[in-house]
Amino acid sequence: MMTYPSSKQAASQEAGGKYVSPWPTTFPWRLVCYCQPGVLILGISMFSLRVGCQGSPEHSTSGAASSSSGSNTSIITTFMDVAPELVQERRNASFSPASLTQLVDGGAAKVERRRWLRSLILADPIFSNEDAIYLNHTERYKRALAKCGRLDQLINTHGLSEEDGAVLRSLASEDLPTLLHDLMFLPCLLSLCSEEQQAYWVPLARSKKVLGCYAQTEMGHGSNIQALQTTATFDPATDEFVLDTPTIQSFKWWPGTLGRTANTAMVIARLLLPSSPPLSPSSSYQDLGIHNFIVPLRDLHTHALLPGVVARDIGPKVAFAGMDNGCLELHSVRIPRANLAQRFVRVSRDGVWSRVEGTHPKAAYVTMMQVRAIIVVHSARELSKAATIAIRYSAVRHQGYDADDSGPVKREHQILDYPSQQYRLLPLLAASIGFFFCGRAVQALLAETEQALLLGKKGQAEVGQQMGKAHASLAGLKSLCTTIAAEGIEDCRKCCGGHGYLACSGLPELSGNFLQQCTVEGDNVLLTQQTTGYLLKSYIKWRMGDGSEGERGGLDEDLWYFASASQGEGGGLGREGGRDVQIILDLFSRRAYALLERLALKLQGLTEGEGGKEGGVMSQGAAWKSVLVDVMFVSKAHSLYTILRHFAAGLQGLKEGWDVSGVGGVREGGAFVAVIERLFFLFAYYHLSRETGDFLELGLLSPEEAGRAREELDVLLQAVRPDAVGLCDGWDWSDFELKSTLGRWDGKYELALLESAKREPLNHQDVVGGWDRTWQPQWKVEEQGQAGRAKL
Repeated sequence: MMTYPSSKQAASQEAGGKYVSPWPTTFPWRLVCYCQPGVLILGISMFSLRVGCQGSPEHSTSGAASSSSGSNTSIITTFMDVAPELVQERRNASFSPASLTQLVDGGAAKVERRRWLRSLILADPIFSNEDAIYLNHTERYKRALAKCGRLDQLINTHGLSEEDGAVLRSLASEDLPTLLHDLMFLPCLLSLCSEEQQAYWVPLARSKKVLGCYAQTEMGHGSNIQALQTTATFDPATDEFVLDTPTIQSFKWWPGTLGRTANTAMVIARLLLPSSPPLSPSSSYQDLGIHNFIVPLRDLHTHALLPGVVARDIGPKVAFAGMDNGCLELHSVRIPRANLAQRFVRVSRDGVWSRVEGTHPKAAYVTMMQVRAIIVVHSARELSKAATIAIRYSAVRHQGYDADDSGPVKREHQILDYPSQQYRLLPLLAASIGFFFCGRAVQALLAETEQALLLGKKGQAEVGQQMGKAHASLAGLKSLCTTIAAEGIEDCRKCCGGHGYLACSGLPELSGNFLQQCTVEGDNVLLTQQTTGYLLKSYIKWRMGDGSEGERGGLDEDLWYFASASQGEGGGLGREGGRDVQIILDLFSRRAYALLERLALKLQGLTEGEGGKEGGVMSQGAAWKSVLVDVMFVSKAHSLYTILRHFAAGLQGLKEGWDVSGVGGVREGGAFVAVIERLFFLFAYYHLSRETGDFLELGLLSPEEAGRAREELDVLLQAVRPDAVGLCDGWDWSDFELKSTLGRWDGKYELALLESAKREPLNHQDVVGGWDRTWQPQWKVEEQGQAGRAKL
């Protein structure tokens, strides 16, 4: 296997030097990297030609070649030419972007491994995305399906691990139709099925003989899973479950991979068992709520639908064109009793339900929490892509003359030099780093929860507390991170002006693909109820405690701030202007606690009557409904504090040199740590300035301090500005992955835009077909009439 210059090697060049970088043999050139403090200046030392379809330049970025249009079949025809603005931006960076690359990948070895995996994708023409924006839904799906097959071939050929296989699939930069098989179906088998079931189903799923999806959402119900209508009725006579979607509202609607790809589904349905005696004259079945069932949909050899199964694609969406989101109808579909997921529950031969001893009733939610944790991480990655495109473009695009320039040739400003552009973009770059640290922390929390739940390492009460903590944290974080990221990606598109509206900018598809994250695995607004509900229960239990457990009163670690925030006076920015991590954390934690306490008192007044007045009492349900806006704000405040807390913990790890990535420490990473610290404060002050009203209303800031906070934000924007492009480079997105004419590593967006326009099918003919059938017939009639009148 070929090697790449490690992050430490790259960082060691900051003092000046020169090395020849060992690029993959599939890319027929080498780069000589002339190193100046904090920047790599690249030049071609040798190159050769490789014939491709369109002849657009392909440049190497951080160890892999790429094309601005998403092509990996282009040619190099000229000396590598980078926009002078980006050369200067990279020279101005105060740190080595390789440090950030190593941080987000989790170590130098993982950087090297990912780049090697990326080289497999870039060397294979089947993964080209060059003309993807011109394809319709059916064409994108068929192409994506072919990529799925090729990915599995590469995984088998190179003997890749599951982790490497997942990385390889993400590097394909495609809406893969098999996504839900890997993301949900296989994890469901591993977490919800018994050892006997896993022994049968998991090998089939890993070989893709069984291709699965996760069928939960129905046309009439999504987030409210308790109201799902699909039924699984046990038939004791045949020892089978009979699955039905009895109403149009119960049709499964939206599950990815379901429409045309999956041959099996993990179906979420209501378990109905015979009741003796009958529960009522109208029903002889007992409803035991939702359970998981493995349901074959298609013949494994012919892929034809099985009897009673109707599956179809639901049609074009805003984006995500390669995915076959589907609709599923089940009409008396019979499956063996053994197809009930049985790790935690069982149904006996005579139809008796039981829970497996030592398991927790909330175990079925593990897969859902896994996906929410992945979504938090995904928010960081996708937001960083959009920020990279917009910031690079803003660095090379000029707009507006310098009013003080009296020279004969007036110079225009780089767009990125405008404070308004910095205000719109740089906090998003900071957010991507904050989400990264937060995502890493919640994945660790979830791993701990899974260990406790699945391996029985803790008692039932302890497991229940761990589940509640993980569920509440992930619900709020998924809601807030995806909201910020979705809005941020769209802001990045707007920051690119008219060019951002072009599909070839990459931003419309990036935005459209990410928008689904605000709804999938729980609507973002509804999720806030889950987080705030948990916070209220914890708050009430803590307040009612007798103090025997200390001031934290049994609170989990995420809520320890209750104790400190409830103590006396607090808030403010301090004398040093607020560049103190603990001051920031205290400020945001006090805001979260104050909003929660105010909500608790408000609910108490609504349900118990204010001041003992009659007629002021509401039911708990009505009271909760009336405060749903407050519920959203409480969840957001808590989740924002949680992000900042994990951001601060990550920063501390870098400062002290114990981060898992190996980055940091005063000696090796002082400049990089300083950049990350500025990003922490930028993220904090940006949200502090946007939400100043809360802090003023709650008495946590004075008007004078609010003004100082706004001034500090301006200072931070200017401080981060020189490192903006370097931070984008540190995410190590290749041009192939960005799929953007505007976010090219070389900054040459003009050529890329022109080449993209040339590829538009509408331009392949000088005279478009149909022109002669549109207006010409009318012209001929008029011309004939004129000719006839002239003869007269």
